Amino acid sequence: MLADAYGRGATLPVVQPVTAQDGREVIVQIREVIRRVSGVTAGLQLLRVPIIERGPAQQPALPVGNPGRIWVHSTFGRFTEDLDTGYVVSRDRANHGGSMFKRFRVDVVGLIWVSDLDQNGEPIVGKHKSSVGTMISWSDLASLG
Repeated sequence: MLADAYGRGATLPVVQPVTAQDGREVIVQIREVIRRVSGVTAGLQLLRVPIIERGPAQQPALPVGNPGRIWVHSTFGRFTEDLDTGYVVSRDRANHGGSMFKRFRVDVVGLIWVSDLDQNGEPIVGKHKSSVGTMISWSDLASLG
């Protein structure tokens, strides 16, 4: 039984380092650890595992012409000030209704939501906005500069 084999292999460290950089080599290393820990025969080495090659994610550029201060929020991510417009912009993590970005204005209490922006950085007119994220308090933001 695999459970018994796993128990016999429990003398090995629970965490095994994977040092390979190439995806195919990582699979080879993982298979070797499984073989040692479980006692499964070398036939496991014959299994083919497809590797999906992915290029860099194609996201629209943040619509900020002249970046200024940057803040980070634990839920909403990174906020970047645009020194040309005075607005602060962040990526929309929910992407509801075609929204790619959110635009805020700086206020004494924090960042106040102004509008959602499409992939071209243009405001989405008439889009419903819930109360979530309409005001981001300064105490909830960490400054990165």
